[in-house]
Amino acid sequence: MRPARRLGYEALEPRLLLSVTGEEQELVYLLNRARHDPVAYQLEEDLSVDLSDVSPRPPLAVNDSLFASAGFHAEEMATYDYFDHQSPITGDWPNKMARDHGYALPASWSNDANYIESIGAGTWYYPASVPLKELIEDIGINPPGHRIHLLGISDFHAGNREIGVGYAFNASSMFDHYWAIHATRRSTDDIFLTGVVFTDDNGDGRYDAGEGLAGVTIDAGDQSTATNAAGGWSIQVTPGQYTVTASGGGFSGTSTAHVLVGNDNIEIDFISGQPWGVINFEENTPPAAADDLYLTTRDAALNVPAAGVLANDTDADQDPLSALLVTANDPASVSLQADGSFTYTPPPGFTGTDRFIYRADDGTALSEAATVTIGVAEPLGVTDSWQASGLDPSAGDVWYHFQTARAGYVTWVTSGGEATVTLYDPSGNQLAVSTPQGDGQRVDYLADAAGQAYYVRVAGSGNDIQLRLANLVQLTGTALTVYGTADADVFQYGSSASYQVTINGLGYRFQDGLLATVQFTGGAGPDTALLFGSAAAETFSLYPDHGSMVRDGLEVNVAETSTIRVRGQGGSDVAHLYDSPADDVYTGTAAYGRLVEPGSGLFLMASQVGQITVHGSGQGNDVARLYGTPGDDQAQAGPAAASLSGSGFSHQVIGFPAVHMFADEIGSPGDRGNDRLQLSDSPGDDVFTARLSEVSLAGDTWFVRGVGFDTAEATATTGADEGWFYGTPGNERYEGRPDQITFTGTVAGSTYTNLARRFPWAVAFAKAGSDDQAELFDTAGKDGFMGTFVYGRMAGTRDDGVGYFHRTVRFDSVIARSSGGDDVARFEDGPFNDTFDAQPEVAWLNNGKAIQRVEGFPLVIATDVENPDAQGQDADVGTSVAYLTGHNLVEKPDGTRVVTGQTGAGQAYVIRAEAFDQYHYSQLSEPAGPPAAVGAAAGGSDRLEQTLAAVAQEMARLAKRLPDQPQHTDAVDWVLEHIRWLGDRQDALRL
Repeated sequence: MRPARRLGYEALEPRLLLSVTGEEQELVYLLNRARHDPVAYQLEEDLSVDLSDVSPRPPLAVNDSLFASAGFHAEEMATYDYFDHQSPITGDWPNKMARDHGYALPASWSNDANYIESIGAGTWYYPASVPLKELIEDIGINPPGHRIHLLGISDFHAGNREIGVGYAFNASSMFDHYWAIHATRRSTDDIFLTGVVFTDDNGDGRYDAGEGLAGVTIDAGDQSTATNAAGGWSIQVTPGQYTVTASGGGFSGTSTAHVLVGNDNIEIDFISGQPWGVINFEENTPPAAADDLYLTTRDAALNVPAAGVLANDTDADQDPLSALLVTANDPASVSLQADGSFTYTPPPGFTGTDRFIYRADDGTALSEAATVTIGVAEPLGVTDSWQASGLDPSAGDVWYHFQTARAGYVTWVTSGGEATVTLYDPSGNQLAVSTPQGDGQRVDYLADAAGQAYYVRVAGSGNDIQLRLANLVQLTGTALTVYGTADADVFQYGSSASYQVTINGLGYRFQDGLLATVQFTGGAGPDTALLFGSAAAETFSLYPDHGSMVRDGLEVNVAETSTIRVRGQGGSDVAHLYDSPADDVYTGTAAYGRLVEPGSGLFLMASQVGQITVHGSGQGNDVARLYGTPGDDQAQAGPAAASLSGSGFSHQVIGFPAVHMFADEIGSPGDRGNDRLQLSDSPGDDVFTARLSEVSLAGDTWFVRGVGFDTAEATATTGADEGWFYGTPGNERYEGRPDQITFTGTVAGSTYTNLARRFPWAVAFAKAGSDDQAELFDTAGKDGFMGTFVYGRMAGTRDDGVGYFHRTVRFDSVIARSSGGDDVARFEDGPFNDTFDAQPEVAWLNNGKAIQRVEGFPLVIATDVENPDAQGQDADVGTSVAYLTGHNLVEKPDGTRVVTGQTGAGQAYVIRAEAFDQYHYSQLSEPAGPPAAVGAAAGGSDRLEQTLAAVAQEMARLAKRLPDQPQHTDAVDWVLEHIRWLGDRQDALRL
């Protein structure tokens, strides 16, 4: 028997019922189940009445005041042993009892009435299910007022909202068990969440007396309450969406229920340890809402039709779902409809990630919150290459939208920090995710066609990200095509275990044998192609705007590309380079060959290729420069072609008008290895210029130059070809034969030999040496030699009928040799002190600086010639002396001396000396040694003449140091001309 309570109103703590018993709370629970599904209750309790026409009603919410008033009445009936709605003790009716205990019934309801109470009593009215069954069956009562009241069958009682139950036991009373049920309302507009929290000790999933948990916290939105002593609770709410939780007290864990409140009460029961509350007695599985992704572009509204966000949500109970908006970053931008459709309008100019949160509602429970992510992308349009820098995904995702320019690979690459790239189709389906590469990430995707649209998201913690897009590589079967952009591109192909193609730094690998052709088309912009060969033999062909690499099973082609570089990588590789119509420059070394057009974008280069041939177009002033190695190199050149080869390399230049060849590599100190150059002339008139370490051969439209070759040889064929030979400050040797010239000397410690074959005309200049020597040889026919104080000259006709001419200038010693024929040697003295020595087989002219000598000439003529000044006067300031040795001497009337006789070999000879200042003659019968003078010096020796002679000798000495003039004028001749310009002797003296 429960303890007696103080009769009358008890002031209880707000929303906390402290004295409700398990039996009373159980009756409320059972009644609400019956109201929820009357037919199910009928069947479970095997009622004797039919409830099939009774409409379900919402649950009644427990109310502390009604529990107090009902408890008061039940206690009073048991105590005073009566059973009636009106108290015989106080005369009060249930309406007044409720008001007395603080429940605000509608004001129009009379205190002297019962609109709220059903009572039952009996010795068997226990447990709570018994009196409830008896009252609902209402046997013998017509109309069944208790049933109507409790199940809300009438319109009046259908509006009831709250309930309180009182139970009292008194064994000394007539009925032992007394029950009072106060079910009523303050207003039909009141709405409550109510229920019970219990442990379900017997595992039947239902509340039983004794299972309730007191003091459990119930939260619903911003409201909270605690369960009463029997586990019951209620919270008054307004229509809306609520997440209701039970936790604390003796409750295990936290249980949650999501409800959408309309105009009716909702019962939510929580079982300890269960994550979900039971809503309106239905063991409902809440729906599962999945996160969604939608994509749009800057300033483009997004309109998503039904089922929208619900399309990928599920409900195990197959309940229809509706969508409820929870929160949005910008509520004004989102309009979510119950059917899942929504519209989204991004803020003006906004790009990035926006979100809103919703729940799926199955009518009983709500799903967990799901996030709808909306990527607002910067539109890039149709794009094949693009890049950006300074991206900061740490501040929010970065989105882009683009369309492919072509079918093929779509590649995105990041660098500069942590960032992941994800590729999506327009429906938000994820297509590919980047993986780490270097200091960033990379993702590749194969697009089916041009014009396909994609979205890309960049997310991560990096704050200075560089991002690149490329849609430049297309694979069709075994054919790979790589496209350039409108800007400068760099294409690279390399052969290794797998083929690797690189475009603008992005590499693509393909397995060996997959590719048969590779095509790169540069397009606009100054593009560059790099082709790497393999260990196999490749042939490279490079043109001003295209090129190719071919080997067995593979062909790589490059088009619309101004810079092409190839590298052999081994094998017997061959490269052909073709120039442009403009002025091009080719540079060939042992390591590479390079063809460029200065001032333009043309750049062709082949390296590590054993054989390189350069083809000139015949247009433009093209120049080729070929460089050798430290080893032994061989060079050949002519009007149409030139070549330079050595160990492991060979260059051939065809059709270049100017070719420069160097025996050693670029930057070399020179003279390393035994290098040889062979030059061939044209059918026209050509000029060979030799400077020992540097030679050249040139015609009207072509020019070949060689530098640093130990031996440089030029061969003439037809035409009036000339050879020009220039000495150095050192000592040179010139050997001139009718069909060959050999010029030898030392430059910077290295010895060089220049050869000229069959050149009909040759001039050699000595320069400042102390022992420059020239040796001239005749033919078997008639040859002539001229020796002066400046030069020696030999001329005649070769065996082939072509005349030849040798001239040696400023050589310290010149020897002309006659081997037969009617050869004539002539000597002319200079303006200084000259001596002429003549013997039957040898004669020479000596001016103190140089000696001109002839041997074996049958006729020798020496003349002291006049050197007229500007006024036509003789400017000769020296004394000329002739020393004649022979068998017979004849002095002619004009003073000419003629010596005749025969040599020991029986050859007749004639020596003639004219106009010398002094003559000395010795007969061969006299002892060897200088003979005595037989003639006197001509002319005077006054002070002025002596002074002029001294000045002239000094100027001659200085003149020998002067360089040759452009027209090859001898420096001494230049001095003599200026002596003549001095005018009279007084001017000369003043000089």
